[in-house]
Parts: sequence; C-alpha cells; structure tokens
Amino acid sequence: YPGRPWRGSSGEQTVWRWFSEDLLDCCLPLEHVRQQGTTLDQVRCLALCNGASSELKRPPASPGDGAAAAARLREDVIRACTSTGEGPSEEFVIASYDRRVLKQTGAGHFSPVAAYEPETDSVLLFDVARFKYPPHWVPLTALHDAMLPLDPATGRPRGWLVVARAGSPGG
Repeated sequence: YPGRPWRGSSGEQTVWRWFSEDLLDCCLPLEHVRQQGTTLDQVRCLALCNGASSELKRPPASPGDGAAAAARLREDVIRACTSTGEGPSEEFVIASYDRRVLKQTGAGHFSPVAAYEPETDSVLLFDVARFKYPPHWVPLTALHDAMLPLDPATGRPRGWLVVARAGSPGG
C-alpha cells in the first residue's frame, strides 16, 4: 500500500505512493475478485489491510428507519466533503449501491463521493467506470434509496464506507 518501502529498478529503496490491482489480494484471491467482484464487507477488509481505517454503515434492511439512515449518510458525506480551518477532511465516503435504482445499466457498484451540494441535497459521484458514466450529481436521497436493495451475495442492503488513513484525525 502507499507508504510501503520497495526497491525500484535502480535498486534504490523508495516509498511507493500508489495503489495497484495487485493489492486486492489481501482478503480474497485476486482471481475471485476478477470473476465475482467484491462485497462492501470485502472492500472494508481491503481498506483495513492496506493501512486505512474504515467504518461500514448500512441502511436498515426493513423499512421504517429510512429517514434516519439517510440523515446518517448525509452527516458522513458533509463531514468528508468539508474543509476545516486545518485543511480538507481526512475522510472519504465510498458508496455501494444498485445502479438500476439510479436508472443506470448494471447492478452492484462502488463510487467515491466527491462533493456535496446542500441547496439541492445532492452528491457528486466520481464513477470508477469513467468509460460508462462520467462524474455525475445524484440527489442524496436517491443514492440512499439505491443502497436499499439487498446485495444477492450477502442478503443485506448495500451501504457506505467512511475511510481515512489510519492514525489521521478522521481515522
């Protein structure tokens, strides 16, 4: 993971600054990830074993507490997307949702939340499949609703991760 020492081609020891696909094999075999994808719990495991702190949150599986769960999502998004007097937030939100609810093609998907716009209560999703969908604004309540369908792999709703570098103020 970033910060891990390694030897470059010249033999000098340097510090690696980037993530790569090779780092996805700490929780599952990489071939499993390529063939079947990952669940929210597995992405949390990847974050933890690559030096991050991570808090997994889900909306309730049964209706009735949807407004409270959407409010928790909003609080996490605002905190992650807000700069303080000490600089930008050290936290990031990764959303796991069902694309079909947002009228997109595909099913389960992950995207980082890049921004929050309070006047429209919308979030900017930086889609990791840029060839398919460029960054786009989604009402926060629609994103929350897209987390509600049960993930067939787990039988539970999708949700979001609050991720930070381990040892940072947010992590």
